[in-house]
Amino acid sequence: MNNLNKVNMQRFFISVLLALCGLAASAQMMPDSTVQICAYWSVGDKYDYYVEESTKKVNSQGDTVSNELSSRIMRFEVVGSTDSSHQIRLTYLDEKSTNPQNEQIYQISRALDLNIPILFSTDANGVLLSIDNLGDIVSGYEKLIDPLMEIVKASIPEAEKEEFDFSPLKEVMRSMLCNPQTIQTGIMEDIGRLYFFHGARLKMDETYKMEEPLLFILPGIDNLTAQTNVWIEGDLTDEYSAVCRTYSCAEMGEDFLKSAIEGAANMTLDAMEVSDSLTSEIKNEIDEMMEDKDISYQLSWEQYSTEEVHLNTGWPLKLYIDKYIKVTPPEGETEETIESKSIEIIL
Repeated sequence: MNNLNKVNMQRFFISVLLALCGLAASAQMMPDSTVQICAYWSVGDKYDYYVEESTKKVNSQGDTVSNELSSRIMRFEVVGSTDSSHQIRLTYLDEKSTNPQNEQIYQISRALDLNIPILFSTDANGVLLSIDNLGDIVSGYEKLIDPLMEIVKASIPEAEKEEFDFSPLKEVMRSMLCNPQTIQTGIMEDIGRLYFFHGARLKMDETYKMEEPLLFILPGIDNLTAQTNVWIEGDLTDEYSAVCRTYSCAEMGEDFLKSAIEGAANMTLDAMEVSDSLTSEIKNEIDEMMEDKDISYQLSWEQYSTEEVHLNTGWPLKLYIDKYIKVTPPEGETEETIESKSIEIIL
């Protein structure tokens, strides 16, 4: 079978399988050559997606100095539906990572049966509205703290354990892992682009510009927005599926860096219950440090995404995201972090 026939056969099978939950829906290619992404979902719809991610650090010569890989299955199942909303259960399966810390968390989660599904709601068109069981997810992370602390304790030499106070470290770990804002941001970062175009009606090959808030895992960072271009790729869009693209960019200067450092410091100080006088002293040292131009850094952020959405049902078929973060010190060489993610439906 040649490559063209393989592609046509794959499209045929995807079309038949997805049409089973969208027989009553009309195609979303509009008579005026616009495209509208809508969710024609029903209770019981269930699809698995294979996810691969990589985080690569590159020096100024273009050499890769580190590379972390991870993979998992994301299972989406519609568990509730009304005329104005859908509720979806997301379950993570078969999580693997080359990052030792992440892999330990996965192993502990499996051993303690802490794979708590995420419940989230969308409106009738599939626009994300809320995370519905955030409290349960936070409680699940709470159960990870003690096993993780045992791993930390095992890494400390026996001679130092008697003098080592683990309590502050445990509280810092709790504040990082069990912060509801942090957890919600991580979830939105993971699935937000899958539903980015739902509810939108766009002309093909016309670029729309918008400001998009950036989400940060670390709480306390000042709000920052990216300039985002949005468009539908006309050459690749037909009655079967729409190919949707975004390009975003943002410059992060000294104010962002100061906000990030202060956010990390505040979270640590709060967890350790440091006295007000020591807190003020540390914050003054941060201010003095930030006034030193020798440590002034510039950060640039770019992101490209391409998504294919099945038009008769509104289920995403594929999503590819590439993110580039460059750090430029006042003196020295620029370093770049490249994060790539692919999400593909399994049929």
